[in-house]
Amino acid sequence: MPPPPPPGSDPEGEGTSAESRIAIIGAAATGSQLLEIEGYSHTRDQLPTGDAVILPPFSAGGHSWRLAYYPNNEIYEFADLITISILHLQEPGPRSAASTVVRARVTLSLLDQAGEQVPSRIQTTWMHDFSEVPGISFHDFINRAWLEESEYLVNDRFTVRCDIVVALEVRTEERRFEPPPVVAVPPSDLRQHLGGLLAAKEGADVTFQVAGEAFCAHRCVLAARSPVFRAELFGAMKEGTSTAVVRVDDMEADVFRALLHFVYTDTLRDCHGVK
Repeated sequence: MPPPPPPGSDPEGEGTSAESRIAIIGAAATGSQLLEIEGYSHTRDQLPTGDAVILPPFSAGGHSWRLAYYPNNEIYEFADLITISILHLQEPGPRSAASTVVRARVTLSLLDQAGEQVPSRIQTTWMHDFSEVPGISFHDFINRAWLEESEYLVNDRFTVRCDIVVALEVRTEERRFEPPPVVAVPPSDLRQHLGGLLAAKEGADVTFQVAGEAFCAHRCVLAARSPVFRAELFGAMKEGTSTAVVRVDDMEADVFRALLHFVYTDTLRDCHGVK
C-alpha cells in the first residue's frame, strides 16, 4: 500500500494544492435579573426560617431560571443570614444524555444606591452542572445584622443582582481559506526620475567644471552612489560650501557627462567616439 500524500499535496495530479482552515469555538450566553427587596423588615418578620418568596422565571442563555429569597435562610444553622437560591427549570419530558447538559456560572451581588456592585458582597460559583444538580443556594450571602447597620439598606430597601453565564456547546467550524491579496508592483522607473532630475538641474547644489563645461548635480545622489564623491563632497576632503564649484582636470566633458548619467540612471549612454 503506498503511503498517504503529504498535507497540501495534489493527490489527483491536477497541479493544485489547497489549505484547509478549521476553528474550535467555545462561547457563552449571559443573562441577569435584579431583585429589589422593599419592606425588608416585614419580610424578615413574616417569613420564618425555611420559608421563601419564589420569584417568577426569567430567561438566560436559552434556559429558564427562578430565584428564591429566604430572609431567614433555608436552614436553622444559618438563620442569621439571608439566602438567595437559584433553580434551573428543566423542560418537561424525558431527559436525553448530552442534549440536556446545562453548565453555568452564577454571580450574586449586593448593589449600592448607585447600582454598583459592593465588592465585599459578591459571590460567584464555579461552572456548575445544573443538569445534575438543578439548584444552588447562597446560604451565607448577607448577614442580616451587617445589612441593617450598613449604608446599603435605605428606607428598608436593598437590591441584589444575579448574573448567569451559560456555557454553550463547543463546536467546530470549517472556514474558507482566503490567500493574501497579490499586490501588483509596477516596474521600477527610478532611473527615469533620477535621469530627469539630472537633466532638469532642479535642486542641484554642486557644480563641476570639466574641460570648460559646467555640470550641475546633487550632492546626496552622488554621495549615495559613489564613495569617492562622498569623501569629496562630505568627508574630510570636501571641497567648498554648498555653492562651491569643483574643478575636474584630466577628463573630457563627454566622459564626465557619461559618468554622471551612469551615476543617476545605472545605465551607460551611447558616447560616440568616446573611449
